[in-house]
Amino acid sequence: MLNFTVLFFGKHNDYYSLNFLKILKKNFRKVKVIWYVKKKVKITKKFDYIFSFRSHFILNKTIIAKAKIYAINFHPGPPKYRGIGCVNFALLNNEKNYGATVHLINEKIDNGKIIKVDQFKIFDNYNVTSLLKRTYITQLNQLKFIIRFMKLNNGDLDYLIDNNRFIWSEKLYTRKQLDKLYEINNRVILGKYCSWLYRGEGCQYNGGPKEQEDASSFTVSVGANRGLWSSNQTYSIGQYVYLEHNRMTVNDQKLKVYYVSVVNNNKNQQPENNPSYWQKDGCAKSITACKKRFGNATLPFGGFPGTDGFNYG
Repeated sequence: MLNFTVLFFGKHNDYYSLNFLKILKKNFRKVKVIWYVKKKVKITKKFDYIFSFRSHFILNKTIIAKAKIYAINFHPGPPKYRGIGCVNFALLNNEKNYGATVHLINEKIDNGKIIKVDQFKIFDNYNVTSLLKRTYITQLNQLKFIIRFMKLNNGDLDYLIDNNRFIWSEKLYTRKQLDKLYEINNRVILGKYCSWLYRGEGCQYNGGPKEQEDASSFTVSVGANRGLWSSNQTYSIGQYVYLEHNRMTVNDQKLKVYYVSVVNNNKNQQPENNPSYWQKDGCAKSITACKKRFGNATLPFGGFPGTDGFNYG
C-alpha cells in the first residue's frame, strides 16, 4: 500500500474506469474520484497525485496545481496520435501498430512529458470497438506497471520520464476534425471490417466451421457434421452441430448457427452459451477470415463503410 493520496478523474458508469479505480483503491491510502458527467468541478484540497483515465475533462492550470507530485493522464493512443478519436484515424490511415501513452499533464492537450508508451499490432479483424478494447486493457496494465515502479521508488517516476525515447507528434486531432470526417461520408470508413451477417445472404458462406469470432481456431474432425443438435445424441471432440435462429432467415430458411464440441461424451448439453462443451462458429469479419472460407475465389467481402465504428475514444 502506497502512503499517498490520489484524485482520480474517470468516465461515469464505464467498465474500464471502474477497474482503474479498483486498482487505485487497492494500492493507495486514499482515493477520491470525480466522474465525468459534463459538469464543472471545483477542487479545494491538494492530493499527492492526479490520475486521469477516459475522462474528457480538460484540466486547467488550477486543477493541475492540486497535484503535489504528479498529474498523470492515460492517453488511449501512441504519441503519434494526439487528441480525440485517435483510433478512428489510425484505422483510416491503415496503421500497422497502435498503442497507449502515459504522460504528465500540462495546460496543452497530450503534450506533457511522456512516462511510458506501450505499442501493439493492429490485426486485420480489428475495428474501432475491438481496437479500443485492446487499448483500454493495455492502459490498465500500464497503471499496474506504474504502481509497481512507484512502490520500488517511493512514488518517484523521474527515471521513467528521463529515459523516455518517445516524442509527441505536432499534429493534434480535434473533435471538429472527427465530426467533419463523419459528416463527409455520413459514416466512418472502416474498409477492413465486413458488415455482412455471417452466413447470411450477403456473406454466402454455408460450409463447415472455421474459427471463433475472435479468430481463435478450434479442431474440426473429418466427417464431423452431425446436423441439427439433438439432446438424445452423444457428440465427440471436433464434431459440430447447428441450431436454427428463430428470427433470421437466409433464402426463406432459418439461419443456421454452428457449434463445435470440445469434449467427448457430450450429451444433453445445450450448445448455446455453454463454452465448457461447445465453441461457437464465428467470423472475425476480416479479409483474412473471408479467404479461409472462400480461398482464392472472388470474395463476397462486405467491407464497405459502416456507422457502427464511429467513436470519440
